[in-house]
Amino acid sequence: MALNFGALGFSLLSGGLDIFNQYNQSNTQLKQARRRVAHENAMAQASRNFQNLQIKRSNEYQRQAFETQKGIYRQQVAFNNDAANRAYEGIQFNRNEQLAAVAFQRQDIAQNLLRAVGANNASIDPGNASAARAADLATLGVAGRQQTQLGRTVRGIDIGAEQSMRDTAAQQHSADLQAWSQVAIAPYMQSELPPAVSAPMPRGMSGLSQGLMIGGAVLGGLGTYNSMAPTGSKLWGANLPNARTRTS
Repeated sequence: MALNFGALGFSLLSGGLDIFNQYNQSNTQLKQARRRVAHENAMAQASRNFQNLQIKRSNEYQRQAFETQKGIYRQQVAFNNDAANRAYEGIQFNRNEQLAAVAFQRQDIAQNLLRAVGANNASIDPGNASAARAADLATLGVAGRQQTQLGRTVRGIDIGAEQSMRDTAAQQHSADLQAWSQVAIAPYMQSELPPAVSAPMPRGMSGLSQGLMIGGAVLGGLGTYNSMAPTGSKLWGANLPNARTRTS
């Protein structure tokens, strides 16, 4: 078997060029895939960063608004307390004024009682004890009824003042609750997004794949040579003389 080294070299060179073209094509595709994945990962990270920035701004706005609302609540509670204190002072002042008027009425009743007793004593014969006693009883009865009525008036004044104070306290409590309802629940703060999931970078051919590619190209080149070489120069198969040659 005589090998045609020129043809064999050409076939191997052709296989080498095929390997080079395949490698370049694979490398180009790999670079493009990596650039695409890197761009997609960068876009995902940028989107995550932008969303987190929006979340931070929203949370900060909510925090500041809540702090402002709490300041308004404190001012409202202070205003309610001042208003209630003024109401209590007014209720107490009115009660004192009414009690002072009752005290003057008591003094008037006592003075009228003294004058009536004196008038009775002057108008009735000193020897008529029964008439004097009857007059005194009548005068004292009138004064007693007046004092009793004033006592009921005082109780009414006290009850009215106590009820007014309870009403004022209830109004203050209701106003405080209304203000508290604006700050009772803190605003919801969003959590920032976790790091964006990055797609893995495409990998190049492994050593095994490269070996198989090179081996396939070499075999392809040898196959090309073998298909084009004359019978006596083939690497394998059909190198034996044909039957006519053997018989002759």
